[in-house]
Amino acid sequence: MEWEYQEVKPKGTLSEYIECIWWENFHEGSKSQRHHYLVPDKSIELIFTSSTIQRFKQEQKKATQNKSQVCGIRTIPQICVLNESPIIGVRFLPRTFYSLCQVDIRNTVDNCLVPSEIFGESIITLEQDIYKSPSQNNRIKLIENYFENYIEKNSKERDPHFEELISLIEQSKGLSLISDLAQKVELSLKTTERKFKQKLGVTPKMYSRLVRFTSYFMKNATSGEYIGRFDFYDQAHFIKEVKNFTGLSPEKLNAMKLGIQDKIFRKNSY
Repeated sequence: MEWEYQEVKPKGTLSEYIECIWWENFHEGSKSQRHHYLVPDKSIELIFTSSTIQRFKQEQKKATQNKSQVCGIRTIPQICVLNESPIIGVRFLPRTFYSLCQVDIRNTVDNCLVPSEIFGESIITLEQDIYKSPSQNNRIKLIENYFENYIEKNSKERDPHFEELISLIEQSKGLSLISDLAQKVELSLKTTERKFKQKLGVTPKMYSRLVRFTSYFMKNATSGEYIGRFDFYDQAHFIKEVKNFTGLSPEKLNAMKLGIQDKIFRKNSY
């Protein structure tokens, strides 16, 4: 198996909303379906594909089946089954996605929705144009033009306090107390909780845990190093947190190939 992954970073206003536009090509000897075990990684993605993607949540027998889709933040693992590589994807920044989303963002957590539910009917035209496009460069331009226009006409008012809180959590690798961060941006803890649920779909504590968890993959740290660096009480607490997010022990998780998530976690290293 081999993944060829590429991405481009948007510039200007788009860089405040979109982390990257990406695509990957999967090469395998057989033509069998691809099964990916996806762990939480903080990503919110719009995926364009003409092939059905099946997603099974933890301990769920019935899959959600969509073609192009918007996938919200994951707090639990998913098994993703697909027949071919997506055509192209858009990875959004968690701190500003709320201003683009036309549904209650809580409905996107651990869920995948059709793009028109999130962005309205205009996204259908973009999808059709992407399928007709002769090259990735042309598709990138189509996506950039669409979201530049969408932001100008349809985006909601930005919330600088919320966005600063997200940035502070990420800068601290999820280690700072939420009460301290709320005080820093002059918000009450109750208001902070409300803003996160409305604009991210999860609590600030959960987002901090996700940020800290994704750091687990940095520099292939051992369990002992990770416990010391990321403020876990002891080995048992560390193992419990990894199992909560992945359903796996740290040892099994370390031995697992991350596949299509490999590039995401490598970028989070420091």
